[in-house]
Amino acid sequence: LMKTPAKIWLWILIVINVVALINDFASDTVNGDGWITLIETLVMLAAVAMILFLKMKAGFYLLCIYTVADLFYVIALFPMLVLYLLIGAILRIGITWLCIRSSWSEMK
Repeated sequence: LMKTPAKIWLWILIVINVVALINDFASDTVNGDGWITLIETLVMLAAVAMILFLKMKAGFYLLCIYTVADLFYVIALFPMLVLYLLIGAILRIGITWLCIRSSWSEMK
């Protein structure tokens, strides 16, 4: 059974990514290269939903793959933000892992 802190953290990730998705459409970034950001946001939402609603380990693996891919994509665009991006990636995966590790054996 997933504990309350894990559910809260995963809901925070969902809300943040829904806001980012709305912002992408509102700022019209889906034109040009913005579609990559749109796909990344949808993958992140799918990964978190798999963990939260379906209790699937595959969601965590997808989250890890997404984070690494996002890291390389953003570093290619903004190489001066490497440290900031690494810290964000480590925190995203680390906090998620700390939250779900107690229910890992119960996940599919």
